[in-house]
Amino acid sequence: MPPRLHTPLTRRAFSLIELLVVVAILGLLSGILFSVLTHVRTMSAETQCASNLRELSRMASLQSMENGGWVPQARWYDDLRAARPNLRDYGLTEELIQCPATELPLSYGININLVAGSSSGAQWGAGDVQFWQRGRYKIAELDPVHTLLFADTFGTTTGYYVVNDLHADYRHSGKMQASFIDGHVEKLTAEDLTERGGLRNGIPN
Repeated sequence: MPPRLHTPLTRRAFSLIELLVVVAILGLLSGILFSVLTHVRTMSAETQCASNLRELSRMASLQSMENGGWVPQARWYDDLRAARPNLRDYGLTEELIQCPATELPLSYGININLVAGSSSGAQWGAGDVQFWQRGRYKIAELDPVHTLLFADTFGTTTGYYVVNDLHADYRHSGKMQASFIDGHVEKLTAEDLTERGGLRNGIPN
């Protein structure tokens, strides 16, 4: 019996099936690759953010040692450092004040409970510490492990940038990254923060 020959139609049909299989595989691989790259970018942003926050705590510690032990003033990021000494004197750059997970140019804040002023504005009464002079506490008064110092934030309040319940930004998969007095960094949900006593945890009454 002579060998069976494939017709051109059969060859075309087989080639079309092969093409569809290849396209399906490529689509699957592209989806996996996109997911992996998205995860890598997310993790990279979180890692850089944590590094920024750790560096902010380190600078705050250096400034404190050279300024009577006080926590940095509310406008710790201000570039008018000649009139308002702050972390610019200790190597603070624009890159360090921006979290790579957001487009906000200033995306970190200092714990509102540590700085002079209040959630409704700066204090101006006789004997008050004006918010650009220094913080409200000396670092030695604070629990270094439990006192939140800097964290992911958005928005401003009465001229200075703070972490409070309204401005905390849980931008890392539903969590906020925060650095503490001792320099360690944690990822916290709003529930985590509440369970720990909120932003006043580690601060004397």
